Amino acid sequence: MKNNVIKLSLVGVFLISFLLPALGEGEAYRTLNSGKEGQEIEIKEHLVAGKLNIIDFYSEFCPPCKAIAPMLEELVTKDPGVVVGKVDINRPGGRGIDWNSPVAQQYKLRSIPYFKIYDAQGKLVSQGQEAKQQLIKMLEKNNIQ
Repeated sequence: MKNNVIKLSLVGVFLISFLLPALGEGEAYRTLNSGKEGQEIEIKEHLVAGKLNIIDFYSEFCPPCKAIAPMLEELVTKDPGVVVGKVDINRPGGRGIDWNSPVAQQYKLRSIPYFKIYDAQGKLVSQGQEAKQQLIKMLEKNNIQ
């Protein structure tokens, strides 16, 4: 009996460890350039088909970026049609917002957080201030403050 419980437990760990990630668990809110922070990135390669994709360019040294992060996390839990991809603009070892990083230069970033919003078909629908206003409306609609 004890051996069967252990075997079932191991099977359960296997399923949780290997199958759930394959089903996309945790994919709704993720850093797109993990391990390549600050480097150029092709956003279209990271979009999730069939979902509204919000791309958030951020820095850990940006207080407004830190303030909106929990709201974005909450948004993806409340709206299954939305995914958030975060792009860290800082290269490793920096001590401040890295405006000269390759990704900041690639997208001509002058302020952060900076958002790009793509529709379910992968078409860019808004960016910059327009995307920020659209995002604020989405947060209000989902009663997120």
